[in-house]
Amino acid sequence: MTDGDPLKTGIGAAAEALMKPLTDLVEKIAGPAAEELGLTFQDHVRAFRFKRQIRLLQKVKEYIAETKQEPQRVPLKVLAPIFESATLEEDDWLQDRWAALLANGATSDGVRVSYAEVLKQLTRHEMTLLRKVFFEVFPSRYASISPARMRTLIEEWDVLNFPELDPLGTFPHSVSRIVENLVRLGLFSDREGSLAEYQLWRFQISEFGYDFVSACESPHTLRQALQKAAKTNADLRT
Repeated sequence: MTDGDPLKTGIGAAAEALMKPLTDLVEKIAGPAAEELGLTFQDHVRAFRFKRQIRLLQKVKEYIAETKQEPQRVPLKVLAPIFESATLEEDDWLQDRWAALLANGATSDGVRVSYAEVLKQLTRHEMTLLRKVFFEVFPSRYASISPARMRTLIEEWDVLNFPELDPLGTFPHSVSRIVENLVRLGLFSDREGSLAEYQLWRFQISEFGYDFVSACESPHTLRQALQKAAKTNADLRT
């Protein structure tokens, strides 16, 4: 006679089968903390979170493979908040940002403890705007965008994300709130220190914002962006 709930037993067996090829990665990045973080997948793990854990680790493994580096142990104070929020993220695109953050933490020392706290406060709309501005200046973290260009970037992003709204040269209240949140989190800053009337397009991505987005991007994405920037610069010189 089999002890225990058959459903839980089935989930546990499925968890072990799916987790097996990822065990090596977990041991390298979590070490003794794996059990505390729920990375050992006991029977009580809920089905939803279990699925999100598997998807997250598969993405992390994929991103680390792109670097051709061996993953290193991630400090618990960095690993725990990332894993906690990433396994609760329902949006695949946003979870990919978490996966990149964890992969970069396992292959470099450029991931700050604060990045997890910032990322969990961002919506998909906010992150897409931040990335749009980031790739406009990449690979220079000190580059500036003219107010006219910044306005164009926000308008292009606005039309894509809120097609039901017609900006007509102005911005919906929701867009203003998005920019304000990016400013609040230190991701956007007003480098001019202007006292002029509030204008969304006067802001730039901050140095903290630039480093944050870099940490939330896969090595492959950044490599492609770097190649594109190099080609653009080469074309301008010819």
